[in-house]
Amino acid sequence: MTTESEIEDTASSATVPIPAVANKKTDYYENISGFGVADWFHGMFCNGPWMSDRNFNLVMPKEFNNYHPYVCNCCKRGPLQKIDLFRCSSCKVMKYCSRDHQRKDWSDHKLWCKSYVKVMNEEDEKAQLEQGHGLEDIDSWRSRMMIVNEHIMGNMSRLTAATGSGGTHHMMHTNHIQVAMLQPSCHQCLRTGRPRRVGQDDDDDDDDGAELIVCPHCSGVAVCKRCLGDHQGVMEWSCFHDYEEECKKYLISLCCSGMIVENGTLLLVTSDTNIETTIYQPKDWKEYFHKKGADFDVGAGMPISVLRKMPPISAFLTDGLTFPLTIQHILGCNNLSILNNTTKDKLCIHVLGAAASEYTYQRSWVELGRINPQLKQIDIVLVGPDLDEDDEDSIDFQKTLLPHEKRLNCCGTIHKRHGLYHERRNDLPSSCPPPDLLVAFHSGITEHTHFVNWYKTLQQIASEDVPFCITGYNHKEVLDDVDRLTTTFGMKVKIPPTANPFRGMRPYLDPAREGSDFTFGNASYAVLK
Repeated sequence: MTTESEIEDTASSATVPIPAVANKKTDYYENISGFGVADWFHGMFCNGPWMSDRNFNLVMPKEFNNYHPYVCNCCKRGPLQKIDLFRCSSCKVMKYCSRDHQRKDWSDHKLWCKSYVKVMNEEDEKAQLEQGHGLEDIDSWRSRMMIVNEHIMGNMSRLTAATGSGGTHHMMHTNHIQVAMLQPSCHQCLRTGRPRRVGQDDDDDDDDGAELIVCPHCSGVAVCKRCLGDHQGVMEWSCFHDYEEECKKYLISLCCSGMIVENGTLLLVTSDTNIETTIYQPKDWKEYFHKKGADFDVGAGMPISVLRKMPPISAFLTDGLTFPLTIQHILGCNNLSILNNTTKDKLCIHVLGAAASEYTYQRSWVELGRINPQLKQIDIVLVGPDLDEDDEDSIDFQKTLLPHEKRLNCCGTIHKRHGLYHERRNDLPSSCPPPDLLVAFHSGITEHTHFVNWYKTLQQIASEDVPFCITGYNHKEVLDDVDRLTTTFGMKVKIPPTANPFRGMRPYLDPAREGSDFTFGNASYAVLK
């Protein structure tokens, strides 16, 4: 087992950690049931409420902001709504639909902007990347951009410290990390450049970079004029993508962000009936919604049969429920058998490294009470440095229910604590029982910046006799995490890396991989002890 004194050597030996790029085609998920994308989806959601609403006061909450390179960073509108965009005159990367939105975003963007310009000027990376010379493939290009991104994040930290504006916790977002990795570039030759929508007048006097034409079907990728060649007048999805499903996933991803803009938060619909007899262990989403589909009709205002044909809605539906149903799936595994004890009436789950999503979806944790009629008490403990330290509290399950939703047959509490798990795990109410399962959703254990914070917590976990579950956005992420936990901390595998039948269905762009390699919430999992 690695000692604490060796951790800095371990970290410094990989000064620029570059995750290996997952294969584009895998068979990990081919038997996992999901939601298809109807042919009429594009037309419907290009004219839906988010798309057609001209209220430009709606902006994306920072804690949920995912970067999309070809739309306004504030409202996620752009080519699909035939809205012309302009770039930040300093970094020439971030785009906006209006000066008002640029002003609203400046307090958050300025630190990244200054850092990006400084890094590009100092290292002369900008010209090399735009020319695209000496880069053999997408892996090389992504590796190069990860190096640039590491330097940008380091410079942001230094600027923050120099200005005395406090720690980087309140200054950096997922959006910042994504911007450098996903900045506008040709989907085929990787040349960076200035995007414009089909039909937009080219009134940008700055000839910096290649001219990129944005896909009119999804606004997710762009191709330079040179690569588009003779297809400039056609503009079919095949001009921009290798396969049509990729185009649709980009569109779903963007629409999900647009719906967050419109609602001001993540969309969450939960079930509202209890299983009254025995423990319910559905095998996948299809079986779950067959059993509980009618539960969602009232909360969503439409039948589940309709919801399942609306990819952004169903994506949010599964993104919330993936947390409790992944837990339920793991608890029922034969080699754990945590729920197979008929006399067990209390359940305690500790979520380590909890982020905003786990807390925002707090109502979804109620599902554990609905499908486990034998339980009398459930405690969910969320601990993480990204949680608000000024808003630590304990929330009763019953208080999260809406008026039309049925009451639970058990007591349930969500406890929220800011900080690192090894420092806060004993700072819980005396009524909270010992944990039955420790969980780290999308832990990022193998990433250098996260591993340093995780080290002492993982040391403590390795010395205890409690199952530890990790999940990842893709299968390789879990494989890498398991390798780190077994070799560095001596943990034993109880359940090997497994494709999760309850992964979320919302596609995320992964900056560390080729854009077409989308990732999904809790896509795979493993359990160690």
